Amino acid sequence: MSAIHSTRCWIAATCLAGLLLGFWITADGAPRRRNRGRGSEAAAKALKRVGAAAEAQVAAGKQLLAAAEGKGARAQADYGVALNRMREAVAEFEAAQQEVRDLAKQLAEIEQEIIAEQSADSPYAQALAEFEKAKRDLQALETMILSRPEVQARLAALTGIDVVTERASELDRHPERLTARSRVELAAKVLDQIRRELYHADQDWTDTADALTEARAEKKEAEEDTHSVSRLGPLHDFKNAQQAAAYAKRAIAQGEATLKQVSKAKSKAANKPGSNSPSKSKNKKK
Repeated sequence: MSAIHSTRCWIAATCLAGLLLGFWITADGAPRRRNRGRGSEAAAKALKRVGAAAEAQVAAGKQLLAAAEGKGARAQADYGVALNRMREAVAEFEAAQQEVRDLAKQLAEIEQEIIAEQSADSPYAQALAEFEKAKRDLQALETMILSRPEVQARLAALTGIDVVTERASELDRHPERLTARSRVELAAKVLDQIRRELYHADQDWTDTADALTEARAEKKEAEEDTHSVSRLGPLHDFKNAQQAAAYAKRAIAQGEATLKQVSKAKSKAANKPGSNSPSKSKNKKK
């Protein structure tokens, strides 16, 4: 228990030192900087693309709506052009939304990098070794209990679910097994806490995690604002102008709701501590 407590204290000191020095140590002992800022850069890029795609979808929706509500040969010709533009805008909007979703993949990659950076004698490696040992000890104890002749005889007389139930009951009758399982659970909690501390001490991870959380919240808010995102559906050749007009209105509503959320996200980013927004730069010059 004291060893685990020491490990938890050590990781706090290690993370603080890493933040102050601004670099991590590689396996050969040499300092190495990772490619910082990917998370914030990717988030800004994705946000910009979503905003541009939403603007294009709103413009295409308005063009399609005007064509659908128009009269005469000119309106018919404009309708075909507007429909093609709408297809392109919807496809780009979906691609832009996918770029936001790809932040989740990038976050997982950053987490893998952080773990890979940990040396063999790091707090994380020690906690992982403790967890693996606790699991092996538990498995060995359970095997020993269940392999006893009297237990095997009882199990041999049973079938189906009764075998599973009796195995569980037999294991629960041994207090040493409960102790071993508690060791596994405690080791798992310590390992998870160390892993989380490593993640939160990494600015790249924090930026990407924040961006992903905001992107998911913004998408949900946009859906709640319009109730039309999930019902927009695939774009096809409509049977009549009324169907085209209805689709155009939903596309416009979706785009405008998204632009609203993008604007809120940009405002949050500009006001975030450490942000190098133009307005803050001007204030600094003054």
